[in-house]
Amino acid sequence: MALDPTRSTLLSYNTVERLLRGDFFHTVQWESVSREIAQFPADWPVVGIGTTNWFKRNGEIIIQGTVAKPEVYWSDPEGLAPMHVIDLTTQRPTGPGPALLTPSLEDRIEIPAFPFLGVAVCDPSTARTWECPATENVHHWISAQMAEANLGLAAVRVSGDFSHVRYASAFYLPLEGLKLTEGYNAANNLKLAAHDGGHWSVGGIYAVNPTIQEITSIVGHPLHLHGYETRERLGGHIVNLQTPGVTVTVWPVRDLVMEVRNLDVAWQPIRNLSPG
Repeated sequence: MALDPTRSTLLSYNTVERLLRGDFFHTVQWESVSREIAQFPADWPVVGIGTTNWFKRNGEIIIQGTVAKPEVYWSDPEGLAPMHVIDLTTQRPTGPGPALLTPSLEDRIEIPAFPFLGVAVCDPSTARTWECPATENVHHWISAQMAEANLGLAAVRVSGDFSHVRYASAFYLPLEGLKLTEGYNAANNLKLAAHDGGHWSVGGIYAVNPTIQEITSIVGHPLHLHGYETRERLGGHIVNLQTPGVTVTVWPVRDLVMEVRNLDVAWQPIRNLSPG
């Protein structure tokens, strides 16, 4: 499907469902994504989520900004501080965590490769702004507003002060696949943390259709949010947000374009990875 730069579009590179089955081989790099979103107007907002295929250091991708100035952040589960957030366009991981290693022989280790990335390019003329009241579950409140507005697919931005945030970062997504029987609280695979207070910048994708949920999230979790605390620079996948009140911006997304690359090879060669 050719991109139509006049319509808001979600670009999905691979899917969450395929990732959780252990597909770390059909990846994309930001340089390629950047070329595709550059077809859209420069002032259109971008909102995205994803992860890397760095073995035992997958982390969480947070994409914000505009087409002209996209921001690509990464929550490092094993860095100088747990879930420390860096800018992947200018920085690389440091600290005591595992050395960078990818399972795919096709990917260069030092360049982030994304086995799943979802990037929404949003038409600013369609933006809807909602004032979220004090609540202990922002996910539920946003999902209820989406249902009332009859929105099937949308990008979401939430920026403001929060009283309590629970967040996570993937430190081990196994090559044999993963079933999230405990939702987003799989302690063997995710680093979990909580933070009281702070100013957070959060964004993500909402999809009501279960088939689309398997692309952007897992079934039963229509709203998939990633974000970070802007002063302490920590964050990742957002498990829960509590707020005394915050502004939510939503952009309905008209099109979904899904790409899975390098399918011509049946069995991808796997780098020799230590099980330890």
